[in-house]
Amino acid sequence: MWSRALTLSQAWRPSVSMEGNAAGLPVCPCGRCREWLSAGAATTFVTHHLNEARTPECADCHVEHGGNAILTRAIGDVSCTVCHADLANNISASAGQAIAIVTSAGSKIRALTSAIDGHVEFAAHSHPDMAALALNHSRHLPQGEKGSPAPLPSMDTEGRQAWLKDTGRNHMVCADCHEPDSSRRYMKPIRFKDHCIQCHDLQVAQEYLPPEKVPHGLEPSRLVDFVKGMGSEAEAQKGYETYIDAHPEKLNLPKGKKISREDWLTKRTEAWKGRNTDSVADALLHAEKDGCARCHKLEGEGLAVKITPTRVPARWLLHSFFHHEKHNVVKCEVCHPNARTSEKTEDVLLPKVDVCRDCHTKGGARDNCTTCHTYHDRGSDRRDMEGRISRSDLIPSLERKP
Repeated sequence: MWSRALTLSQAWRPSVSMEGNAAGLPVCPCGRCREWLSAGAATTFVTHHLNEARTPECADCHVEHGGNAILTRAIGDVSCTVCHADLANNISASAGQAIAIVTSAGSKIRALTSAIDGHVEFAAHSHPDMAALALNHSRHLPQGEKGSPAPLPSMDTEGRQAWLKDTGRNHMVCADCHEPDSSRRYMKPIRFKDHCIQCHDLQVAQEYLPPEKVPHGLEPSRLVDFVKGMGSEAEAQKGYETYIDAHPEKLNLPKGKKISREDWLTKRTEAWKGRNTDSVADALLHAEKDGCARCHKLEGEGLAVKITPTRVPARWLLHSFFHHEKHNVVKCEVCHPNARTSEKTEDVLLPKVDVCRDCHTKGGARDNCTTCHTYHDRGSDRRDMEGRISRSDLIPSLERKP
């Protein structure tokens, strides 16, 4: 005959006589939970927020083990709203309004009395996207009649032509740039070398010469030196000869005059040799059509220019969790309806809470607080793959009786 030997918390049951805490709620009498927590796990598993006025007992929220060594996860919304309905009296005096729910109107505390029906708008929508990067979603996701995908604007580059051939389509979809991470919960950060370079292969357009490719990510001064060092005089001479032989009309001057081929070549070659640093920097960095300024914000002039860090958030809603793969049965625009028409980086394209309510409501998908929010502040435990407890703590040992 096999029997379970209880461990950790002795899996207390309602038949056990319970004491009351200051709030009149039951407190587990065996004390093993607190012994284990006091050994170093308390700050990992118990604390909700360092600014909370009171740290509840485990049994305040986990009202029953259900005969298991692990406390039940079936937490009702009342366990959250008991404090969030009156945050002013549930934040420590020294914390002020540090964990108040902030609305677009400012730092006024707003009570939360129910789950998603009473949820305030996501804080991300209280201010524009502050990323220092120019991106026009509508240009990448053009729409035709009745909202159908339209062909991308013309871009006659080797990379774009290869992309068209590889994908077999003339329009983009969200997944061309937005890729899930290894957990398939969130999206990887957008990187130029991974998502942009195939169509936007950086080239320097030199007058009358074939464009030259340049690397992305160099400091402005190093990039200017790189461009000035490209090619040789002989290569430039050959490039000009090829161009003028294909475009002899360029030898015609105003009022019926004409310049000789040799003079035209000499003039262009001398101009190429006489390029100065400032002219290269202006053409390379500040040109709004083909230079760095097309996508980046620049500060300063000449070689003293600095490219403003892009500051694109890796994650937006840091106080909740989400799983994209669990939502992949719906089209991206169902949750991100404004993406196809957005022309400015400052547009926040995250779904608003009303979009979530369409599905997450009573009678629909889960709508309780713990669907998106966690209570315990696990600190580095969220990122550290090394666990804190042993198998015997979780699974009671089996003892064989004769």
